[in-house]
Amino acid sequence: MRPFMGFFADMPNQQIYLRDDAFRVDTPKATMLSDDALISIDHLVQLIESSSKPNHNLVKSDILPKDRQNYSSCEKISDEAALDGLVSLANSRATRLYL
Repeated sequence: MRPFMGFFADMPNQQIYLRDDAFRVDTPKATMLSDDALISIDHLVQLIESSSKPNHNLVKSDILPKDRQNYSSCEKISDEAALDGLVSLANSRATRLYL
């Protein structure tokens, strides 16, 4: 990411590429917007709490921010079943697009 960011915009006070959590949706204090819609981990939490596991194949440990290199959790979150489950939740369109 650094070569890409450094080539197009090297702003000395805004070095986004040095931050590990700049593009992480699972950071609790992260707020990301897509147009007017909020991208949030809370949509996945709501999906886990409101729907049964066979519908989306997710558990709460899949969305923990402390486990940053869990590839199987990443696959589950971006799976079609989880994305289809997010369709039924209100205001989750931006989160679906992000994932």
